[in-house]
Amino acid sequence: MKARVLLRLLDESKAHKALFSLTFMLVLLSAGIVWVRPELSRLMLDNAVSGEEHNSLIHYVSLFSLLLIAEGVIQFYQTTSANQMAQAVILNLRKRLYSRILQFR
Repeated sequence: MKARVLLRLLDESKAHKALFSLTFMLVLLSAGIVWVRPELSRLMLDNAVSGEEHNSLIHYVSLFSLLLIAEGVIQFYQTTSANQMAQAVILNLRKRLYSRILQFR
C-alpha cells in the first residue's frame, strides 16, 4: 500500500521535472561536501598544525570556512526547492480533489 502511494506521488511530481532534478542535484552536491570536510580537517591538522606552517594554516582555515558557507547556501536552496516542489504537488492534488468533490453536487 505504501509503495503504491509513493508511486502516485512520484507520478504527480513528473510535471515538475526541472525542480525535481535541481533538488536531486543539490542533495548529491550536499552529500559530496559532507565527505570533503573531514578530509580537509585531516589535511589541516596533518600539514599545517603539525608542521608548524602557520601560513598554510590560514589558507586551510579560510578554505574550511568557505566550504561551510557553501554548504549552508546549498542546503538553503535544497530545502527551498524541495519545499516548492512539494507545495506544487500538493496544490495539484488539492485541485483535483476539489474538482472531484464538486462533481458530487
